Amino acid sequence: MPNPRARSPACCLAILLGSAGSAQIQWAEIPRLDFLYSTMAYHGDLGRRVVLRFTSSPDEVETWQGDGPAWVRTGLTPGRWLFHALSYDAARREMVAFGDETRLWDGVAWTVAAPPTRPPARSVAAMAFDSSRGRTVLFGGLGLDDTWEWDGARWTPTAPVDRPARRPPRPSGSRGDRV
Repeated sequence: MPNPRARSPACCLAILLGSAGSAQIQWAEIPRLDFLYSTMAYHGDLGRRVVLRFTSSPDEVETWQGDGPAWVRTGLTPGRWLFHALSYDAARREMVAFGDETRLWDGVAWTVAAPPTRPPARSVAAMAFDSSRGRTVLFGGLGLDDTWEWDGARWTPTAPVDRPARRPPRPSGSRGDRV
């Protein structure tokens, strides 16, 4: 297995293909697409990884899909984006993104959801789908240690017994819009 840190100049991001139980685990380099400010999740129905690439404009984001070395930009989405966390919601078969608002992607287009409650705005949060309960779980962000669950219609704050430590706030000297 090649070292993912020993990347060529033509590569900006390396991903692990396969699974922990697979005998064929390998690293694949993604062609350089300047994914410096981006988030990625695997879309189970499409069988591809989806990347939100935050552009130099705070009012748009690019959506990319790929399955290893082949990547295609599938859209440029207008609207204010705040370094959203991203996860695939297998129960509803859509991508869920959250940063300052909830966005849903059906594999073709992004829509903005209008739930009755929502978490506070955040960046650099973690999000994953809990298949045993059919909920997307959002945790933290810079300076935050709260946990929220998305059921496809609303966000609900939760108080898990065990949770990771709070991420430190933005380091001093960073730009206001980037970490």
